[in-house]
Amino acid sequence: MPFVWAEGRTAVVTVECKERAFSELVAHLWPFVVRGRQQGLTVSLNGTALGHVVLREQPQEIIFPTDERLWRPGANFLRFDFDYAVSPRDTSTTSRDPRPLAAAFDWLDLRRQGTAGS
Repeated sequence: MPFVWAEGRTAVVTVECKERAFSELVAHLWPFVVRGRQQGLTVSLNGTALGHVVLREQPQEIIFPTDERLWRPGANFLRFDFDYAVSPRDTSTTSRDPRPLAAAFDWLDLRRQGTAGS
């Protein structure tokens, strides 16, 4: 199954829109778990915070409502700020991966009001 890691504490996704139309952001992700720590995530859209969530130590779906007025025609910026990012090499004697990892994303979905997916 394809996925992409958020490397570092911040990840930004650019979404091109023709109109202001999305009312919900849904993502499925796997937090990089460090024993004894909880991973938190703050999501913002074009500089406006949508909310903060503490992630469980397992794969999960997160949902953030978005005010449709925050979307603008053209480039829109979804920013994901994690509480921490850690290299697997620093937490395991068997890993050689030096990348600072926060979470792996399976998918993102932008939904319009009254739809199950877009």
